This record gives sequence, C-alpha cells and structure tokens, in this order.
Amino acid sequence: QSFVVNVSGGTAQIFELTANGQVRLYDTSTGTWISVTAPGTVATALAETSFLEATGTKSYTRVDGEVFMLSNKQVWAHNGTGTDWVLLVGSSVTATGMVAADGSLYQNTNSVGVYEYSAVPGFEPTGFTVSGTGPGSNTTVFSIASAGGTLYMMAVNPYTSPLPAVWRYDEASRISAPITDINTYVYSIAVAGDVLCMLATGPGVSGVIGVSEYGLGGRTWIPLTGSNTATGQILVQDGSELYMLAANDNGPFQVWQYSTPGNWTALTGTNTSIKSVSVGTDNSLRMVASNSGGPVQNWLYTGTPGDWSVVK
Repeated sequence: QSFVVNVSGGTAQIFELTANGQVRLYDTSTGTWISVTAPGTVATALAETSFLEATGTKSYTRVDGEVFMLSNKQVWAHNGTGTDWVLLVGSSVTATGMVAADGSLYQNTNSVGVYEYSAVPGFEPTGFTVSGTGPGSNTTVFSIASAGGTLYMMAVNPYTSPLPAVWRYDEASRISAPITDINTYVYSIAVAGDVLCMLATGPGVSGVIGVSEYGLGGRTWIPLTGSNTATGQILVQDGSELYMLAANDNGPFQVWQYSTPGNWTALTGTNTSIKSVSVGTDNSLRMVASNSGGPVQNWLYTGTPGDWSVVK
C-alpha cells in the first residue's frame, strides 16, 4: 500500500495504491474508498505534483497538482473523474520509472530520455526532455529518484562520468551535474523520507561497499555504514524506513534497519542464510531464507527485531 495526497481546486484528495495494483480515491462524504482504475489495470507506482509555493516570509500555499500512475510501463494522468486516465506521452514510449519533484512529473523512458511534464495552474502544460538525457546524448540513465523536491538520476556519461554516478538536476537552470566523486562507483540509489541514499564504493563511502546519504551540498556524502561493513542491497519501506542486506567483519549477511549514522539494528541472526530480501507490493518486508540449515522458506518481518513469521 502507498498513499499520495493531491490538491485539486484547493481541496485535498487522498489516493491509495493497493497491493494488487488498484488505485482508489477516498470519499470523505461516505468514508469509503472508490476505485478510479478500470478492471484489469495494474498500477506499479503512484505520484502527485501538488507542491508548496512561497507567498511571503514564512508563508506558503499548496498549489494544485495532478495524480499519475505507472501502469504497463507507461505513465497516465488522472483526468479528474471516474476511471478516466490520459496517456502522458505517446504509446510508443515506455517508462521504467516515475517520480514527482517540485510540481513536475518525471519519467525515465526508453526513447526520449528523462521526460519532464509540468502543469502549473494558470499556465499551459509543458513537456520536454531533461537536457543531456535524450536521443543523441551520451548519458545513460539507469534510475531516477526524488528527494526534497529535487530530481536525482543514477547515470553514466563516458566523457564526464564514466562510472555509474549520482546526478542532480537543477530545474531552474535545467542543467544536470554529477554529485559523486569521479572515482565513486554507484550501485543503486534510494530515498528514505526526504534523504537521498546510495549504495556505492569509493570516495564518500566507508568500507568496501557501503551506504551513504547526500549532504545536500557539492559532492558531500555522509557514510551511514562503518569500515567493517560490506553491503549488498538497500531497501526502503513505507517511503521512510531504510534497510540493508549486509555483513560485518566477514560474517554472514543479515538484514539491518537504519537508526543513525553508524547505528543499525540486526533484524536477523547469524544462523540465518538469506537468499533474497524485498519489500512486497503490500509494503511489507520479506525475505527468502533458511535457519540453522533448515528448509528455505518465505518469511515476513513482524516489526520486532529477530521475529519473522513463515508465509504459508
């Protein structure tokens, strides 16, 4: 499950993406959820573009936005009524990711690069490819993320950033630039709350492969793991809880939950052999693992460190 709160006509709307891929709108008059997707439609992501606009010193107002879903590798905008959705870009364009940042909707596409769409009330909608990512460019974008109203990309450019790096897009100047050291190799990025995190090796990371968060200035990164930790994967649950699959001091891989820089809580024991860990479509933390040489089973985290239940 995931939720977005959009503003339309000055009124807040709550949309929900269910575990089975259905988008629903909460009806405040009846206290019930109403499906806004047609039967057979399966959405994999949900986003909204309402944002805070400064109206004075320490004064802000929420600007109307739109609601979007990623379904069948294409981005659709809700038309405002019933199950009516409008395809954002042509049917020949497929998208591997979708995020909203500061009033704009971005999608990582197969043929037009990272595409930005904006529909601010009072202005004509605009759509264009983020500079340096479209056809004929030298930049390959692997994934996109949004943190604190800013678009970030994990990308490679053989001339300016030959290793996978994190890029920050400045919407005002429409220029993207790497924010990781040229010798840092980035494996993945994720957002926990409003914090951008990366799994990487090299400058900005402690240990062989570790986790760091962006320091919001230049190429400054804050290590979240120690020099004795080797991290294999990072995951985010509920949009805010950060987890990793990692081993300390050449020990077995365990699932860990983040607390503060350098402080992680082990959620599995050293007797657990983990095959994979994931966040399910219902936003639950799951793993495929065996305990003490027993059978490999599917496990669901209950919320208490060390306590997992077998999924039948």
